[in-house]
Amino acid sequence: MGALKPKGVPMDAVISQNGVMSRTLIEVLGYHPYAIALARNNFERLERFLDIGCWMVASIGIPVILENVFNRYITRTRLMKRFGSAFVKGVAGKEVRPFEVPFEWLDKAGFKERMARFAKDPVKVRQLQRMGIKSFKHLTPALAGSLLMGKFGIMLFDYLAMAVKGQGYSWGKNLITERLSKKSGFSGEFTYTDEAFRAEIAKKKAEQRKQLIQSLVIGFGGAIATPLLVLGLLKNRAISADVTKAAGKGLGGKLKRLIPVMNPYRGVFMSRWGLLPHNIFNWNIPAILAARDKHELRELLVRAVVFDFFYFIGDDIFSGLASKVFVNRHKHELDKLRVAGKPLQFTRKGPFGLPLGRPFGEILEELKLGHGRNLPESAKTLIQRVSRYQFWTGIITTAIFFGIATTMLNNWYTRKRVEAEKATFNKTHGKPEPTRSTKPARPANPIKPLVPAVPDTMLPSDARTYGIIRQLEAQYGPFVAVNPRLHSSAGPYSVASAPWADPRLPVAPARSSYNGEVVR
Repeated sequence: MGALKPKGVPMDAVISQNGVMSRTLIEVLGYHPYAIALARNNFERLERFLDIGCWMVASIGIPVILENVFNRYITRTRLMKRFGSAFVKGVAGKEVRPFEVPFEWLDKAGFKERMARFAKDPVKVRQLQRMGIKSFKHLTPALAGSLLMGKFGIMLFDYLAMAVKGQGYSWGKNLITERLSKKSGFSGEFTYTDEAFRAEIAKKKAEQRKQLIQSLVIGFGGAIATPLLVLGLLKNRAISADVTKAAGKGLGGKLKRLIPVMNPYRGVFMSRWGLLPHNIFNWNIPAILAARDKHELRELLVRAVVFDFFYFIGDDIFSGLASKVFVNRHKHELDKLRVAGKPLQFTRKGPFGLPLGRPFGEILEELKLGHGRNLPESAKTLIQRVSRYQFWTGIITTAIFFGIATTMLNNWYTRKRVEAEKATFNKTHGKPEPTRSTKPARPANPIKPLVPAVPDTMLPSDARTYGIIRQLEAQYGPFVAVNPRLHSSAGPYSVASAPWADPRLPVAPARSSYNGEVVR
């Protein structure tokens, strides 16, 4: 857990800073249990299990690999050998994590001026030392260049691996479901549609192959272009914007100002906003292109809009509103707290003036770096309570709206639309409307109660008697043989086999009795 949870830091503080863990918590607690429970059949349920399984492997497994490759192996075997004097001596390098250095610190534009300014900031000096580098004087352009290329490698590998996961799941689930179910079309419709209707609205194979190629090109192209864009902005001295001053003009300057949101947690866990390119290129786009019909496409679009809103924006808004409520409730105690001479801020200003909650881990980080070292324990406990309150409010709100409401709305609306379209389809193709009743259908020609059953002793003995019986049959319905041996179509009541049958008499067509036997 070294890469995941630093010593002495609460787990929910780690999750609030770790975009991958935050999303995993939302999916594990806030979406998939409800999506699995509300799945319309077992094949759709299997797809939900595959979804969360692929995400867990990719989001947790990949950072573990990167942790061992970069923060341990490359740091010890390359960086510490080449720039040994720059590093704080840890236990075999285990405590040295130079790839945690933020992207914006490594910007080649204005590098020397930035290092000189940071060297005078005790908070940033302590932050650098926690990463294993002695001082900003030791963070030379050569070391900064090596760190930047290493961070680029981490980012590129992470995006490519996530692309494999996103593309593989979106297209793979379709193939697995079709092979196991022997059915085509959207798995969510299997319960209340037939093969003919699904084939009518499903995408054609040629169209799917074309969209598969488009999906792979867009997905892997985006996975490569994103880290290349970050690297190009930071290595290009012509873009003179200093990211740490939030300055800059033109498109390059504006893009460079966004780079801090791409910093991975602990050097290997993709940030929340770093996940945005993955969501676009290798989650939403392949899911949309791989949709098997228009109903699945609509469900995916609704899920994408709701999830992206709550994960990237709504979570912070609900956290900020919850923080405001809690701060007002404890206003008397919190007004007395001062961190570096100023009140501790639990929120920041968002779009339209809405309060956005600050991450729990960010607040603790600020206190840990020295601003709040002199605060009493009671004050620190209260700060943690406020931070936890706003963090879990955001998570729970997202779970309610995304996991439960969205899933139920999608299921209800898809069934409503499909049944309306299926009725039109059946009329167009001359098919009878299926009944929803599970009771057996009532016989078309039930026996009238006034007609007695014919006992075995009343078998007709000549053609005249047979003719009378046939007339009664025509008027009242078929007689029923009570002798079980007569329940065969070739028995004594069969005109073709009866020895007394007169071929000159007209033969009425046979009709079914109440028990399904044909009696002539």
